[in-house]
Amino acid sequence: MTDTPTNPFRASDAAAPSANDADLFPLAGAAVEAVAVPELRRVLGQRVQDMNLGSSKRLATARASSLTVKDLNDLAAEFSGVATNNPRLPDLSLEDLNSLEAVFTDVKIQTAKAARDAAVSGAAAPDVNVSCCCCTPCCSCAAAETAPFLSASGH
Repeated sequence: MTDTPTNPFRASDAAAPSANDADLFPLAGAAVEAVAVPELRRVLGQRVQDMNLGSSKRLATARASSLTVKDLNDLAAEFSGVATNNPRLPDLSLEDLNSLEAVFTDVKIQTAKAARDAAVSGAAAPDVNVSCCCCTPCCSCAAAETAPFLSASGH
């Protein structure tokens, strides 16, 4: 019979810690906190023209600038092959879609410049929460980050 190896990082006489199910399954049995419906409506109803996008907003067509966060999420879903039946999406033209891409590409460029300038000057790096999409249209970035310049400027 062979000896069972012991853990060299724990004293051999110490008992193994007991597992706490709450640590392993943090959501099991926990009461789900209700999301504030008015806050969710406010966020999902925010339009591109009302987002803190700086001068990049000027690149959006009128139809694109009136899209809400919910519309942008639905557009991302549609591009991923999930039907949303959002009545505003079939009315979008190629020009509208290109303008959305231009807006959020410009936002990412401006954010990258702010990060570069901070690095060159030795200032603290700004908190950058703008991501790059490789598998969905840029509108999903817009839905995820509604105030990228606010994040980049540290305010």
